[in-house]
Amino acid sequence: MEAHEEYLRLLEATGAHDRASSIAVNDYSLPYLLGELVAMRSGQDPESLEKLIRRAVDGGHPNALSELATHWRRIGRHDDADAVCRFGLTAEGVPAAAW
Repeated sequence: MEAHEEYLRLLEATGAHDRASSIAVNDYSLPYLLGELVAMRSGQDPESLEKLIRRAVDGGHPNALSELATHWRRIGRHDDADAVCRFGLTAEGVPAAAW
């Protein structure tokens, strides 16, 4: 597993950000890589990180909603984070409410 993380680090260090994103978002056999990439990019602006995570959400990544909630908690959107954990997202991409 460590080799995959190192590969992501190498891609990021060499500026191959699109390739790193593609691997983390699309490789469901290694779902933890999305979280690793988000952690590596934690210094980026929050909108860029959210865009990456939403790409994973849209693609059906198994860890994406959890990563979105974690990201929202980091930037102070606690109510939205709680809602997405409990109810998911609507088709419009906003936190769903109880029905």
